[in-house]
This record gives sequence, structure tokens and C-alpha cells, in this order.
Amino acid sequence: MLGQQALKLKTKDDELKTKDDQLATRDDIIQQLELQNSELELAYNKLWRERFEARSERYIATRISCVWTLATPPMRLRG
Repeated sequence: MLGQQALKLKTKDDELKTKDDQLATRDDIIQQLELQNSELELAYNKLWRERFEARSERYIATRISCVWTLATPPMRLRG
């Protein structure tokens, strides 16, 4: 009777160790995927920021030149 209980406990202990190993492996995989995801997110944000800044600079330059053209009085020719 005592031998059977010890065997059941040993089997249960082995099952729990196996499950612990599986969980540890899954946790490692999740960490790797989260790291990869964060790296991709940073790269995406950098690309988006660079493209947005370039468009913003062109937009601002266009607006400034339009305002400058409107604000500058026309030149009169002397004749």
C-alpha cells in the first residue's frame, strides 16, 4: 500500500516536472516573440516618423513659400 502511494507520488511528481519544463519553454518562446515584436514596432515607428517628417518639411516649405509670395509686394519696374 505504501509502495503504491510512493509510486503514484513519484509519477505525479514526474508529470509536474514535465509540465514545468513545458511552461518554461513556452515562457521562453513568448519572451522571444515579445522581443521580436517590440523590435519590429520600434522599426515601424522609426520608418513612420522619418516619412512623416519628410512630408511635413515639404509641406511647411510649400506653405512658407506660398505665404512669402503673398506677403511680398510686386516689384515695380522703373521706366
